[in-house]
Parts: sequence; C-alpha cells; structure tokens
Amino acid sequence: MPVGVISGTILGRQLAHPVGITSDDRGNLYLVDAGNNRLIKFDSDLRPVRDAGGFGYAEGLLNGPTHIEIDNNLNLYVSDPGNQRVSIYDASLNFAEVVSLIDDEDPLKYGRPSGLVVNRFGEVWIADYDKAQILIYNNVRQFSRIIGGSETIGLFLNPEGMCNAPNDRVLVCDAGNGMIKIFDNIGVQRDDIGYGMLDYPFDAVCDRYGNIWVCDAEQNKIFCFNMAGDRLFGIGESGSEGSYSFDNPCGLTVTPDGRLVISDKGNNRLVIYEILYQE
Repeated sequence: MPVGVISGTILGRQLAHPVGITSDDRGNLYLVDAGNNRLIKFDSDLRPVRDAGGFGYAEGLLNGPTHIEIDNNLNLYVSDPGNQRVSIYDASLNFAEVVSLIDDEDPLKYGRPSGLVVNRFGEVWIADYDKAQILIYNNVRQFSRIIGGSETIGLFLNPEGMCNAPNDRVLVCDAGNGMIKIFDNIGVQRDDIGYGMLDYPFDAVCDRYGNIWVCDAEQNKIFCFNMAGDRLFGIGESGSEGSYSFDNPCGLTVTPDGRLVISDKGNNRLVIYEILYQE
C-alpha cells in the first residue's frame, strides 16, 4: 500500500507530467516537473522547498526535460532534449553549466539526451536517444568515448534511464529492445535482464541490497529483479484509483530510509511506498 501521494499545486503551479526523480544521501528528492519545464526539490519529509527552471532556451531554462541524476550530493544533471543538452545545477538548484550535444562541425553527430548516470569515477554517461548510443564524458566533463552508435548497430534501441549498480556496473534501460543491459565501467556489456518480461523500461534504480527496480511505462508496472536477473515480483495496472494503479510511470528512486518513490506521469503525481525487506 502507498504511504503517501504528492499531487496538486506545488510552489504555485500544478504538478504536470512528473518524469525523472532522484534522491541524495540525506533523503532530499529532486524531481523533473516536465509539464512546467522545472525542477522541484523536496526535503526528507517530502516538503517542497524550492523550484527552478522554466521554459526557454537560455542557460538555466529547460525545454521538455526528462531524466535527472545526482553525483556525490553536489551536482544535478538534467536531460534537456528540446535544447539538445544536459543542464547542470547544484543541489540548491542554482544553475552551473551545460554539456551540449550540438557539434557545429557535424550537426548530425549527436541526437537528444535521455538517461544519465555518474559513476564513482566521476564519469558522466549520457544516453543519446536518437542515435542509439551512450556518450561518456570524463570527470571534468570532456568527451571521452561512445558505446553503441554506428560502431555496434543494434546494441541499443531508444535508450532511456540508467543507474549505478554493485561492482561498478551501470544499468541501461534499452527501452526499445525491452530489456536492461549491464555494462562494466569501461563500457563492455556483461549481461542483460528482463527480456521477454519488459516492454518499455523507462527508468531503473538499485536499492541498498542490489535489487533492481524498474518502471515499465507501457505495462504500467513496477518490477523488481535481483542482479542475477531473476524477477522477484511485479506490481501495477493501468488506472488512477487503485493502490497500485499507474498511467505511464516514468521515474523512480529509493530513499535512504527505504521508501520507493514513483513518478506517475499520466496521473500527475508521485506515489510513495515503503519497501518491506525480509531479514
């Protein structure tokens, strides 16, 4: 059963199409309110404390933002596909800088960003939705290398969310192929999970036990797998009224105190559950 729902007016505007969500070590939540082209910060008691952004093309503004990631509690990375860039903010939502996916010498080289992850070495991995590749930048945000793309056609189809996993693994939601792919920190694929069970995995997150939580935007379900790829359970159905009803769930995070927070995009809300682990 959910232990809470966040919806309605937040900091002066109606929550509209929430998508990406992440949390820091203190339990603060950071949400992409895509319908308002803004970011919202909630404290550990889920009280909204600040928002930032707004529609536009200038630095600090957003155009159809989707995914969000936080590094070592200092920087937020936000996919800004309408502006073909990743916008970077500090944890107080002050704008810092951008990583542009526009190459003036080769305008077709990159597409629009989707999922993001920052590994423990400080590398920023950015999923390029249009070009079916992952762009990797080093810890000073200089371009390093590419996974996928024209070098390995078919490796990805519509890559979406990403997350860190145990043993320096990175999970990529290969949404168009209906699976989660597991890479080492160099970028070599080591395994995949969920094939035949997932339709369109939009986002994923690992909890403190290494379980993998996945929101499937087409099935309107939330799945949980272990790192071996075994499905532990799945919940959800299409709708807006039931305790496990979703309409296009597009983001999820696990807070330090064991709450699972889901962005229920089509229902314009966040749904909060308490995870009960068997000791």
